[in-house]
Amino acid sequence: MHDDELTRARRALHGVDPEIDLARVYAESRARARGPATGDAQDGWAEAEGVEILLHEAGSEARPVPSASRRRPALAWGLAAAAAGVLAVSLAGPPVLRALPGSEPSTSTSPSAASPSPTLGLTPSDVVARAAQAIAGETCSVETRSTLGDQSALRFDHEPSAVDVPKTTLDQKPLSVLQAAAVGAVSDLSTLNGTDRQLDEDLGIEELDGNTVARIRITPADAVVVGGDVTRIDLLVDLTTWLPLAEEMWAESDQGEQYLLRSELRWKACGEPTAAPSAGGIDGPSPTPSVNTDQ
Repeated sequence: MHDDELTRARRALHGVDPEIDLARVYAESRARARGPATGDAQDGWAEAEGVEILLHEAGSEARPVPSASRRRPALAWGLAAAAAGVLAVSLAGPPVLRALPGSEPSTSTSPSAASPSPTLGLTPSDVVARAAQAIAGETCSVETRSTLGDQSALRFDHEPSAVDVPKTTLDQKPLSVLQAAAVGAVSDLSTLNGTDRQLDEDLGIEELDGNTVARIRITPADAVVVGGDVTRIDLLVDLTTWLPLAEEMWAESDQGEQYLLRSELRWKACGEPTAAPSAGGIDGPSPTPSVNTDQ
């Protein structure tokens, strides 16, 4: 049976190509002719898809021609690999652009790099001069809230330049005496250079309630209060409005008692610049002549 089939194959392909691989054709035909485990061998040969025959062109190497059943798995694997590559690129995001060697570096456009610092070249004397100009208006008034230890006091001054320090000694009423001295120190900024008070050369820049302020330090050389001495005054001036927003005052009585007064200043209807201060605003109770309320 097998010899007859091989003979028929040889007869059909006679003259097509003298280099037909008859040995491989015979081996594959025997494998397919066996068919399933049960049944006649002739039935297995009849149900086989076909015989794969390798033809070689004269003068060229033998190249196997894959069947359709073998090409399908390879095509599926190729499509899967391409889909995986597309997914990896999409997850990685856009490529990062890097400067080529020898190219110009990109310039920064951030506001901090484009605009110079407002404190560049600023001195304590400049801050004092601008603060004195900001509170120089005749309609300028100030609300001062001061704390000394666990005590606090609130006062209003329609004309800060007309503040007089009480004649009471420091040890008798330290809060009211030091609060009046604090308002007087701010109102006397325009005459600072003509007095014995010393302005420290160091200028500190810090934040106060979201505002950038300059800290200037004044050391009084003459007697500011009765029954003691004011040893140091720190003013925090808003660099936008040039209005003093806070003040710290250190003092010592003749008996050796030391004090630290902290004050918050709110201004209204002041002169140039006319911008409202940002620390709590300047709108508040209507200004009245100097009033002091101890709490």
